[in-house]
Amino acid sequence: MLLQEAQRADYFNKIISGAAVKDEARQAKLKETYGHIREIVFTVYYQNFPQDRWPNDSRRVPLATNGDQHEITNPNTAEVFTGWDRAGYPGPLTWGEEERRRAYFKKIRWQE
Repeated sequence: MLLQEAQRADYFNKIISGAAVKDEARQAKLKETYGHIREIVFTVYYQNFPQDRWPNDSRRVPLATNGDQHEITNPNTAEVFTGWDRAGYPGPLTWGEEERRRAYFKKIRWQE
């Protein structure tokens, strides 16, 4: 039997609240299983899978893109929406963004 999305959410809420089943041992096992699955999902989600690794050579040194003189090694692209995208973390700065920020801060008159 397949549950609709609202029914699945309701069932998970019942597991969390302790009202999914009457047998305490089964309820405890459901809650434990739910906790493990949640941990695994968030681990994969926030590791940016499938964009979590940059290509390396045989000595595990990151390979820069052809013509990239700044050696930016951020595997994240806009093609896949990942956990870091949800959190609003852009990852390491691109060279263009770094240059833009440097120019902005050079204009500030720093005084103590």
